[in-house]
Parts: sequence; C-alpha cells; structure tokens
Amino acid sequence: MGCDALQNRLDELSRLFDLDQLSEVRCGPVEIERYYRVSRHAYSRYHDRGNAVHMGLSESGSFHPEDFQGQAKFVSSRLPEAATTILELATGRGMNSIWLARSHPELRIVGVDMTPAQLAYAEQDGKDVTNFQARYGDFHDLSAFEEGSQDLVFVVEALCHSDAKERVACEVWRVLRPGGRFIVIDGYRGRPEEECSLAENRALSLLARGMTVGSFEGYPVVRSAIISAGFDLTEEHDRTHQILPSLERCDRLARRYLNRPIIARIIKALLPRPLVSTAVSGYLFTELSGRGVFSYRISVFDKPVGA
Repeated sequence: MGCDALQNRLDELSRLFDLDQLSEVRCGPVEIERYYRVSRHAYSRYHDRGNAVHMGLSESGSFHPEDFQGQAKFVSSRLPEAATTILELATGRGMNSIWLARSHPELRIVGVDMTPAQLAYAEQDGKDVTNFQARYGDFHDLSAFEEGSQDLVFVVEALCHSDAKERVACEVWRVLRPGGRFIVIDGYRGRPEEECSLAENRALSLLARGMTVGSFEGYPVVRSAIISAGFDLTEEHDRTHQILPSLERCDRLARRYLNRPIIARIIKALLPRPLVSTAVSGYLFTELSGRGVFSYRISVFDKPVGA
C-alpha cells in the first residue's frame, strides 16, 4: 500500500508539473543562494516566524513551535567541559546559534553562511546578542579561523549540500582544539538505491532537488568521510520519527494547494522554480520518511585529546 500511495502522489504531481524538468535542477552554490533568497518570505510565512529554517524535533508525537529548538538543545547538552568557543556552519538565519548564545552567555559563538539573504535575518535577530556574530563564509574553507581555536563545531541540515564532505571534515578538524567536538544533524538516504523501488528512488531524487541537494548520500558514506579526517564517532541517533510531525505540516500545506489544480497551475506559472520544487518536496517528504527511504540523524564526533 505504501508504494502505491507514493506512486499515486507522483502521478498527481506529474499531471501538474514537469517532474523530469524539476529533476534536472542544478544544485551548486549559485542555486543554493538563489533558493534561500527567493524562498525567504515563504519560510517566514509558512514554516516559522521565529526564523527556523530546519525541521522541528518532536518528542511528544505532535508538533509544537518549541520543537524548532530541539537541535540547539541537543548541542547545548553536548558542550565539551569548559567550552568557550562555538562555530556553526551554515547558520542560516542564526536561530540555533542565537538560542545557544542567549542560553550560555559565557560562550562566544560565530555562525557562518554563504547566503546573504539568510545572514540578514541572523544579523537582525542577533543584533542585541553580544556573544553571537554572523559572518559570510563557506564551510569548505574555514581559513578565517585559527587552528585549534574552536571547542565545538556543529552543522544542522546543511552538510547534505556539500559534494566534498571529507574536505569540510578536514577543515573542521583543523579549527577544533584537541578534545573538541563536531556535531552533525542532517538528512540521508535511508536505504540503498538497489533496495528501493523505482517510485521511491524517483521521489527521493525530487525531494533532494527541491531542497537544492544534488543527491542524498547514505549515512554510512558520510560517517566514513568524517571519520577518515581523524574523528572518533562517539554517538549516533536516528531521529527520523521526531521530524514526522514537522513533515506532516509540510504535507498539509502542499496538499492544500496541489489538490486545487487551478491554484497549482497558477503556482507553476507565477512562482520561481525553487518554490515549485519545494512544494513538490513537501508532498513527498512524509511518505519517504515513513518508509525509511529518507532518514534524519544526529552524530557526535570527537577529535582525540592527543591529536
């Protein structure tokens, strides 16, 4: 029944949109910057007025606005002893870093991001937070930070955008002090391609492109890339079930428009392609996560004390 449900959704979408065209969307730095620029108002209106651009972690089984704080709370619970410096990669609108800065005034937190439209929100929201700073930067090149200068580095739902994850891991290794910590919170391919149906693989590809991700890699591949930089894996958690309430919100929103063909065609005609792709993703996300084709994980990596 699950496969039929997913295929039915693909069939519905194909009657409204050119799915082959959406599957060919490029996902480089230029496209990522454009995606967050053209979608900034949609995020504020439909996702979260509090500047979250990530999914909530719901422990109760139903969505509550404070679930958007789940990732920052996890990072807070894993701060190394006597930590003073934190770096967030791809900080976006800065919600996670600003929450940490307000909760831990003893910390100095920097968030880097390569999308000016996102940084503008971070700078505005954090203007009165003296221990937070938003900076323009690409997490593939952290040369602006000295070797061993950070106690903790974390990234939320953004490492998936990189096709050079080992390079990112090596940069993080360099800026972390011995004994420092790297926390990765991200989405992955949940099952190998050969274990998925044609519908599942096609839907996952559309989901990735709708989120400006070239393709979702399997968790073991990404984990190995980070470990190869010298890190020890100390924790790993599958939190796919906790994002389902957030995804169900996306599903309801997408269904509201896609079940009205006239409105859907207006969306197709008037909205930039990134927003059309996002609507398509929202209609597929819950089904893919519920079937284990997409997974959401939290991983904690430590740099050995003697490194």
